[in-house]
Amino acid sequence: MPAPWPPPIVKKSCTTEDIFQRSAAALKGVLKKPELGRFGSVADEAIPFLTALLARSQKGRTWVICEGIRQQDELAAELVQWTETTRVFPDLPAWEEEAEILADPETVSERLELLSSLGGKDFSGPLVIHHGQWTEDVPTPKSLAKNAMTLKTGETHDLDALAANLTASGYEPCPQTAVRGQYSLRGGILDVFSWQAPRPVRVEFDDRQIESLREFDPDTQISTGEIPNTQILLQKTGTATCPLSSLATPQDLLLIPNAENRVDDPGGSS
Repeated sequence: MPAPWPPPIVKKSCTTEDIFQRSAAALKGVLKKPELGRFGSVADEAIPFLTALLARSQKGRTWVICEGIRQQDELAAELVQWTETTRVFPDLPAWEEEAEILADPETVSERLELLSSLGGKDFSGPLVIHHGQWTEDVPTPKSLAKNAMTLKTGETHDLDALAANLTASGYEPCPQTAVRGQYSLRGGILDVFSWQAPRPVRVEFDDRQIESLREFDPDTQISTGEIPNTQILLQKTGTATCPLSSLATPQDLLLIPNAENRVDDPGGSS
């Protein structure tokens, strides 16, 4: 007897989350921390999905260490389809390292944001890097924190002194704050776009007291939400540096795609 056409609709969900949950259940006994964090001879097409499964099956952070920039970009583009929290550690071009004024503030900002997050407990990943970045010297999260000024609602500050401090730290006074490294002052309102921040902040004063802190869209200048505090980075780099690898903890999972033929192990035994 021929099968009916069109076939009956099977009312079963097949969302990304369902795929994850069912796959994780089926591979419960297999999803263990791999020796040296290596996949072995896993097909390239399966690596992003397997990486996402491994990242979500363990409590610590996940680092994905690629051979080079090309693999880093390609894997991250696929991995983000399965894990929206995927982050890529951007390269800082060699010619910028010696420059006093960096030509790409967005790259610098993203790096500073990631480094600050890696020093805390709220970082979510996986973080995709390449082998050269694993040993790269970067500012330590502690030195970045020491170079940051924290503003909180209810605190008392001298607005003119704050503006002078920003200028002395390299921030540019402008009529309207639109890019990182700028600030603007209008009456009792200070707008500032910190070098490591994803959005600028509007600080509203009532005389000398901070009445409110709000993030805003730099394009429309419209507020996107109130926040209790904010950190303003006063220097673009920390006074102390460390290899990026030193920010990995024993609880972190280090994954090296297609590294079965590699002799060296950038993370050591993970």
